[in-house]
Amino acid sequence: MEINIGQKTKKYFYLTLLVLPFLLYWNALDNEYAIDDNLVVDGVGKIENGITAFGEIFTTPYTTDSEQSFGYRPVATFSFALEKQFFSKLPAFQTEAQKAVDNKLTQANISHGINVFCYALTCCLLFYFLVLILPREKLVLAFLIALIFLFLPIHTEPVNNIKSRDVLLMVIAILGSLIFYVKFARKTNFWYLLLGMFCIILALYSKKSAVSLIGIIPVVLYFTKANYKKIGLAVFTVLLVFLIAVLAKKALLTENAVRNIKYFENPLLYEGTFLQRIAMGFYCAFFYLKMMIFPKEFSFYYGYKQIPIVTWGFYQVWLGVIIFVPLAFYGIKRFLKRDILGLGVVIWLGVMLGMINVAFPIVGIVGERFSYLFSIGFCIVIGTLLVRLFGLLKEEKKNTVQVPVVFCAVMGIIFLVYSIKIMNRNPEWENYLSLYTADIEHLQNSAKANVLTANELKSSLNENMNRHKKRVVLTKMVEYYKNALAIVPDYAAALNNLSYIYMKYLGKYDEAVPLLKKAEMDNKDQVVSNLAYAYYMTGQYEEAIPYLIKSIKLYPEIELAYNNLFLIAQNQKFQSKIEIKLLEISPEFEGSSPVFSIKMGNYFYVKQDTARAMYYYKKAMISDPSNDALHEFVNKMQQ
Repeated sequence: MEINIGQKTKKYFYLTLLVLPFLLYWNALDNEYAIDDNLVVDGVGKIENGITAFGEIFTTPYTTDSEQSFGYRPVATFSFALEKQFFSKLPAFQTEAQKAVDNKLTQANISHGINVFCYALTCCLLFYFLVLILPREKLVLAFLIALIFLFLPIHTEPVNNIKSRDVLLMVIAILGSLIFYVKFARKTNFWYLLLGMFCIILALYSKKSAVSLIGIIPVVLYFTKANYKKIGLAVFTVLLVFLIAVLAKKALLTENAVRNIKYFENPLLYEGTFLQRIAMGFYCAFFYLKMMIFPKEFSFYYGYKQIPIVTWGFYQVWLGVIIFVPLAFYGIKRFLKRDILGLGVVIWLGVMLGMINVAFPIVGIVGERFSYLFSIGFCIVIGTLLVRLFGLLKEEKKNTVQVPVVFCAVMGIIFLVYSIKIMNRNPEWENYLSLYTADIEHLQNSAKANVLTANELKSSLNENMNRHKKRVVLTKMVEYYKNALAIVPDYAAALNNLSYIYMKYLGKYDEAVPLLKKAEMDNKDQVVSNLAYAYYMTGQYEEAIPYLIKSIKLYPEIELAYNNLFLIAQNQKFQSKIEIKLLEISPEFEGSSPVFSIKMGNYFYVKQDTARAMYYYKKAMISDPSNDALHEFVNKMQQ
């Protein structure tokens, strides 16, 4: 088969790269929010405010919850705010039950559509970049590399996960910067240099992994035979932009980052020698290679012990050594000769080096989204090897390339298999629960994956659920929490949540107490309330009293702790101790919490201590003057 390598063919190639992503991911467009979307877009206050939150977005961390506040990715965050601005009239999302009745377009659907468009744009920019740096007769090679990138199933996570918009935008900006720097090196137009620098800022403010540009830009410029003065100027401007970006970030951020990484997210943050990290690096490199070529089971999260902390005794480590050490030496040798194969190897291994836990441990140990940038180098290598294997660039006529039928058949089969894998994976990203339940069967060794799945099942429980289904859900939840605790025995969230299930649904208060005592070491506020309730329900009142007092101090507006405490106070043995404790904390809340003051008033009213009761009721009236019922009651008392 002959392919003309003129401008008309190039336009068809662009059109193909623009349309194919939507054909591959059409069944992802109706998906809703899934893992980690709740951290950056799903119900996040500053996002809901649209573009009016521009200042807040650029002065606050990327993600913030009750415990942590970290990251700085304002470009990605602002893209979500823009969506909210223009699509605020759409429902944020729909549940499966709502979809079954009336499937409407949602804000989450729009987000998925934008992610697919970003993917299509990435493929087009990659093709443009390759056309720019390769000789004209290698147009088919450039297109093949972009096609391989497009069809890689390992990209289903960054495309399907709305939260991974940061990765998509980062790579778009990185490709933009490379294009402008190459154009600057060839034409000495300083506008290209300024545009390249601007793209670097966009990349950095999308995700900090863009720091790899410090190495990628000079590597690409060397490959394109740029003179050393321009390469030096390029490196200087890249470093200058990085310095400006870091200083601007420090000046803009109004709060310090807080990121408490747990042991099970990556044990290498707590233990392990540098030699062990190197072993881990080879293991991870082999893992990514396997997942890019033979994508069997993708997962929403890996972590410990799904990914083991390996030693040099693991066969995967030595397979990594056998594959990547010779590849690195051969790739560098070919790169120095400005061979496209060498460029692919250097980009692949160079960027991957920062993602395989050698330089610094990665949260989650591995992740499909981490491969998104370095997979470009992998695609360059595979595309070049295929072209040379099939003799694709042996021209027989001017302006045409002869493409063997066997080559088309082989690539067609590979792309068909990968397409099926992609389209089968897309619906599993429908929502939080569908994703977790689809993956958990092969994630039994991941502590966090088990807890996330159990937590989502917990959220699905409701009063209308029939007994059989509720029993099945509860059994699964207990199983997943126990799996997590078998892996990480002091996993506070698993301990606390399992105890909650025991207390609320199974009536196993005695089994809840030791779990909660163990979870208490993690200083979780919620554990205090649960432990207070567990001690109360098991009749251990002496132990319950201090926790009930702590619970009132933490949550003065929640009535359950007061009710349980006052019921205990009916026993003369504990009454004096409880009154002393309540009076000790009274100054903290009597002027700010109407619930505290009312409850104290009720307590003393029942004891017929009218003076004290009136004192607290009046304090409640001051802190909540709109409580008409309380005003009326106090007036009757005064009469």
